[in-house]
Amino acid sequence: MGDQPDRFADAPEAADASGTDDDLAPHIRDAVISTQLRAAAPVESIKRHGRRRRRRRRLARVGAGAAAASALTLGALVVIDTADENNDLDVLAVEGSNRTWQWSEYDSLVSRDGTTTGVSVRRNDASPDLLLYFRPGPVCLDAASCAEHPASYTEADHNADVAVGGALNAGTLDPESGYFRDWTVVAVPNATGDLHLGRTGADAAPDGRAHVGSNNTRQIIKGVIKHAKKHGIERIVLAGSGSGAFTVYRAFEAVDESFSDVDVIGLTDSASFPTTPGLPTNCLLTQFTDAWNLNLPRAWSDRYTGPLDLSRYYEFLTEQHPSRRFGLITADDDEFGRSLYGRGLDRCASPNQKVPAAAWVEAMDDASATAIDAGWDVFEAAGREDVLLRDLDSTERTDLDNWLDELMENQP
Repeated sequence: MGDQPDRFADAPEAADASGTDDDLAPHIRDAVISTQLRAAAPVESIKRHGRRRRRRRRLARVGAGAAAASALTLGALVVIDTADENNDLDVLAVEGSNRTWQWSEYDSLVSRDGTTTGVSVRRNDASPDLLLYFRPGPVCLDAASCAEHPASYTEADHNADVAVGGALNAGTLDPESGYFRDWTVVAVPNATGDLHLGRTGADAAPDGRAHVGSNNTRQIIKGVIKHAKKHGIERIVLAGSGSGAFTVYRAFEAVDESFSDVDVIGLTDSASFPTTPGLPTNCLLTQFTDAWNLNLPRAWSDRYTGPLDLSRYYEFLTEQHPSRRFGLITADDDEFGRSLYGRGLDRCASPNQKVPAAAWVEAMDDASATAIDAGWDVFEAAGREDVLLRDLDSTERTDLDNWLDELMENQP
């Protein structure tokens, strides 16, 4: 990639991100006021039980909806130079039994507290398929939220997650019945609290601990890029759930450009960009920028002008990578999403606020429709977030497996 255009350099400075909650869509603003006056209706009263629609991609491409007057979003990865021999991570070259979880720790991968971290790898030498999965978890945006985010991820944490009933043996990762049971899996822990994309020094970080998610992501992807063919990889699914799914939007470009002859699929679970103005609010985007030093990819600035509309990310990725496939999974009771976007309500004065349940369902329907119009396949789930890691009932699991089959096999 050394001779390719610098698509991961910092984007030009974006427009001012100042704004108020007056930018909120009226139904969200009214819902917020309503919940401040009376208790919100319980989630069960609005949840659409049994709603598991599989939506096939549409060929029509339409523009995104109403713009949210915001200025900054997802992080900037530094250039991935495959000729650079420094910190060369072959994350697939793990020792130990085949098809069992192994811990691979590297000096160049760093947790938020400065200690080293690694990745969890379950290799299947007979499989040409690789799932590169960025794991979910809480974010570190201010002193309160940073206190709730584990400052490190160690081998002991890995051992707990791969034990019977652990987080890495659940849902589609279940070694016996999960959809990805026969795949090689590389799972990246949420060790930095910054959507795996932060690049902030300790002096500017919310709690005095550097955010280095971008460096970790760069090193891991670089290792996959350099060594995947050696390990016989023919198909890569770049996926994430919750905070890890936001990584996919930004990091997909690095994987895609390096694998012209490898099938690469993007899959985001429980991380959506609705066209609804105010999700997220301007003040919340400013928090992201201040805490993690995030900005737009340069190609975005080349393509779009005017107020930022994050829902264009679906259209952006489809048009930037027309030979690739993308899937979006939404959850109508997504606690992480409601809490993350809810931090921006009330001019970011109430960080524990959530987007009201009914407004969230409407926003997810909107995000699904926008993604479909941009050519994405969409799976809409009732219930909680991180659908890829949930233990679903037999009907739900069959529906999800069938949808994943379609995503894997359909061609754009």
